[in-house]
Amino acid sequence: MTAAKDGVLWAMDRRSFRAILMKSSATSMVRTLRSVDVLKSMTVGQLQRLQDMLTEMTFSDGESVITQGEHSETFYVIVEGRVRCTKREPTGPEIELMQLGEGQYFGERALLTSAPRAANVIAMGRLKCLHISKDAFEEVLGPLQNIINDDRAAREKVAMQKQLQQETEGLASVARKDLEMVGLAVEIYHGQLVLVKHKQQGQEYSLKAISKAKAVEMSLQARVMTEKLLLSTLVTPSRFVPLALTSFLDESYLCIIFKARVVTEMNALIERAVFSEAQARFYAGSLVLALEHLHTEGIVYRNLMPENISIDMHGYVQLMDLHFAIKLDDPPARDFCGLAHYLSPEQVSGQGHSLPVDFWALGVLIYEMVTGSGPWITGDPNADSEVAIYNRISSHQVGKMPLPRDFSLSDDLAALLNDLLTPNPIKRLGCRGSGTEEFKTYKWFSGFNWSECESGEMVAPHADLCTEALTAVEKTANKCMLEPAGSYKGEQAWYDGFGSFLAPK
Repeated sequence: MTAAKDGVLWAMDRRSFRAILMKSSATSMVRTLRSVDVLKSMTVGQLQRLQDMLTEMTFSDGESVITQGEHSETFYVIVEGRVRCTKREPTGPEIELMQLGEGQYFGERALLTSAPRAANVIAMGRLKCLHISKDAFEEVLGPLQNIINDDRAAREKVAMQKQLQQETEGLASVARKDLEMVGLAVEIYHGQLVLVKHKQQGQEYSLKAISKAKAVEMSLQARVMTEKLLLSTLVTPSRFVPLALTSFLDESYLCIIFKARVVTEMNALIERAVFSEAQARFYAGSLVLALEHLHTEGIVYRNLMPENISIDMHGYVQLMDLHFAIKLDDPPARDFCGLAHYLSPEQVSGQGHSLPVDFWALGVLIYEMVTGSGPWITGDPNADSEVAIYNRISSHQVGKMPLPRDFSLSDDLAALLNDLLTPNPIKRLGCRGSGTEEFKTYKWFSGFNWSECESGEMVAPHADLCTEALTAVEKTANKCMLEPAGSYKGEQAWYDGFGSFLAPK
């Protein structure tokens, strides 16, 4: 094979290809198991153990897998082939209920109860299944009902804490008519961040108003609902991750109320002037504490970009945008999310990623704070295609961080960035033995008062600008949530449950 012109090829050897397929298959099986209603409360670790216990069984065409009325306690997942499910009524003929194919399952209730089978399941052609009995399941994982009950108890505890927070703030049944629009703080890609005041209580909050129409237009429905679910699980206060107190909706918007008062975004501050190292140190330290909080809560943020970092009236960062966030106990994520030049090598390669991606993004962000641009951006539109950026990220080596011409960093900051922009996730700063504690003894942070920052007692570098921004925001009440009532006429089912902020029971 001969190249017809200059170009770039991506290559993969057979061993790597097979390894990826095997990992993909395992991840796919965990996702299949998680889709089973009675297994939804199990952790990924439990699902992986369940996957390891499944054994293979084959059936020939027309062979009965399950017979209506029999007492058997086996759960099946279809690997190859199809089955038809039929049922015979006491006074009528046998009718076909449905057909199931590869990746689907049946017999799941057998893990919970010994009730007689409610239908027949018959192989259509050659059939290969993975199966496990109730006894084998309980021998390793214990009774499934206990797992479900423990999960329900944990969710009910979170729900009760959220309910108490709402009642304390007078937000238990809040609606748009109960709020006074103070002003528009930030325009976001699918809505607005608005300062609001409770008309009766007098308390002021930030309201995230998500346009239903824009969410659908941008295909963000699933991310919007996942974000709301994640926010509903956070009950521990943090100076940098404000609590979401409640949610409600009207004809045009999905709304979440936060216990914070944001006035701008980090991107607006960087656009005024690049940060000095002292200024960048304040924001970097704040974000380390924010990530420490989220990681402790089992959340990978995946959204550490200037456009998505809000700044409150005191100049402190507020991580309020969780639409890319994922739970730590989910299978390793393999999707692309956010700006290309903020992706880590493991995201670019699609090999699966977790907590370390947040610290890679922190390195890119610090670089952008002090230089005004990302390390993988050249400024030449022809050289800054996504593929070219991915190639630079994939080929990056420790200690070879690119710097703008005629620009220099302190040795301590250069060392920090090299430790954050380490291609190997397990060797990245924040992911080594002592975790985020390593930041607190790092030389670049020498003299930084972590406890003062965490308590909000430190004066933020742009506090004066944020005071000015608050004054400007208070003059924009007429720009808040302008879509006319009833403007959304599309599908309604995708946001079912959004108006209840308590964790589902």
